[in-house]
Amino acid sequence: MAGPYGLPTVWTESVSAVTATNSVEVGTLRYEGEILYQYVYNAGTTQINPGEICTLSAVTGYSVTVSSIIDPISKPFGVVQNATLTTATYGWVGRSGIMMLENAGNTAIAAGYPIATAADGSVDAPTGGTGTTWSKAVFAKALTATTTAGNFHALVQCM
Repeated sequence: MAGPYGLPTVWTESVSAVTATNSVEVGTLRYEGEILYQYVYNAGTTQINPGEICTLSAVTGYSVTVSSIIDPISKPFGVVQNATLTTATYGWVGRSGIMMLENAGNTAIAAGYPIATAADGSVDAPTGGTGTTWSKAVFAKALTATTTAGNFHALVQCM
């Protein structure tokens, strides 16, 4: 992200940082490599591991919780990428770009296949439809294949 006069912004905190107090304004956006990140607070009762998706919580502003979205409409807010976002901590989540995701372990996913939300922060291959009538919210496209469990890379576009 460019700062004044088109100069790049110099960040003093890594996108891997997880802190007990906010060191950056909550809601701040930044690009790192090919990923757009946003600074959030984990207001949930469960930690969010790298590769897991999160959703906005009803608490305040940019507070998130581990996602269990399984309906065909709601997309996740972001994906934790670099370090576990433990409960009651601040950190960066990926909003869009090429990211690592965690397969729920229910279905093997082929490269090029659409990716949907699943329970407990993981993702899955959508079932029960074609085109736009998937059984779960599609928000990514697999770039690498995965077996029935494990991490893989995908092109992600969260809400």
